[in-house]
Amino acid sequence: MKSREECPRQVEAKEFEIWCDKEADRILLESLKSASNFLEDIANVNVMPSMAEISRNPKYDFLRQIVNYDRADICIFHKRKPILIVEITEHGYTGDNSLQRFARIANSGELGIPFMYFTPFSRTRIDEIEASERATSKRRVSRHLFEGFRRIYDIHAVPIMPFDWIVDKKGLPKTVKLTARAEEKIAIFGELLRSIEHFCCCHALDIEQRKNLSACPQVIERMGLVDELISKIPVRTSDVKASNVPFKTVVDLIYAPEKIAGFVGGGEDYFFKGKDHKLVTLMCLQRSTIGKVQTTEGTMIDKPSKKEDLIKLLPKELSQRESVLYFCGYEKRSEPNGGIVVNLDYCLCRTGKTVKDRRYNLIVIWPRVFFDNGNTVLKSLVEDLKMTANGNATVLSALIKTKSESRGEELSAHKYVKFTKSSIGFWKEDDTIGRIYRSFCDILLLNDALLLGKHWLPTPNRKRSLPKWFSKD
Repeated sequence: MKSREECPRQVEAKEFEIWCDKEADRILLESLKSASNFLEDIANVNVMPSMAEISRNPKYDFLRQIVNYDRADICIFHKRKPILIVEITEHGYTGDNSLQRFARIANSGELGIPFMYFTPFSRTRIDEIEASERATSKRRVSRHLFEGFRRIYDIHAVPIMPFDWIVDKKGLPKTVKLTARAEEKIAIFGELLRSIEHFCCCHALDIEQRKNLSACPQVIERMGLVDELISKIPVRTSDVKASNVPFKTVVDLIYAPEKIAGFVGGGEDYFFKGKDHKLVTLMCLQRSTIGKVQTTEGTMIDKPSKKEDLIKLLPKELSQRESVLYFCGYEKRSEPNGGIVVNLDYCLCRTGKTVKDRRYNLIVIWPRVFFDNGNTVLKSLVEDLKMTANGNATVLSALIKTKSESRGEELSAHKYVKFTKSSIGFWKEDDTIGRIYRSFCDILLLNDALLLGKHWLPTPNRKRSLPKWFSKD
């Protein structure tokens, strides 16, 4: 393909429409029209309806696959066919938080839609600036995010392109008022806006026809930047991920889930460091018994008493591979956990276009969620939380005391139980995080049950409905 300036225009701006996640996204786009002739010529800029409305109303069929796992900030359509998805975030998340939007990025790649990610590659944190009079150091976006970009491109041949949001002297993203002059907006968003115009006007028909864009100079430039970022950002270890785990070890943990506490983060000390919610998770692990198992027919049965019988029930491929384990210590929190799991799938497990194309199994452990909402252990754990909040001696209060003694400071029980109703919960198939886990992991271990990924269930449940514009060619 020709250079940016020479690429022939296939369609004009007036033929596009834009759908935004929120009203704030629409307002931002409207304000950027003064800095972009392309945006200025697009009259139809809308806000997406609720997920429930998209699901039940046939007039929004063209939106449904775009929000399959999650909702991106900006989706650009040509004659109701998605051409480009854009994410704009000033947070510049570090560590695993960098991955919280990865599910929507992967969805874009799987549907053949280029994705642009506009964020500071490194920035300072506002809370650190406010907490200290001294200059604070910048934090980099996780290398795993860009490794995920590369893997999606290698597998699906769809460009996932990063754009750096420039920062000021303090390391904070530069911003301008909505009413600022065009030149001020171009100084921050200009490169992104020019690329949006290029891909929409010069490649809309290519994208609709699912043509390979690898020869496009902009794609070459952006994917080169991805490789540069991967090479520069150091690898960070994680306490909640484990690789190359023999499947025998996975089975052992299924039969003794309380031992997961000694397996995560190098041992039980992990739960007594850092965030307070970890003690609630530890309490749940100590009371965990996986009593139900989902078969490949989709039915729930009692877990076999013998390990070898359980292995026979599960897909045979699982016992033939090592596993990657991800430990989710939260309850009902979709970010960043959903994105982390999808990123692990692409970066460590996946070898091809489907979740069955694997070198490793992907196992998610989620001990604060129960399959059976009438489980007596669930009820007793919730009661423990309530009693702890009232100052009674409980299992959780004993854990809090242990942590207090190790840190040499008094810790308030209320700090751990102020969100009692959401601290421990039960499984909901239609939750965002539930859909993501089921779509990407092979096994999901809840506090009381083993669930299989949808790709191991009967055909009617694992087929993904694709829109008319999607082609497998």
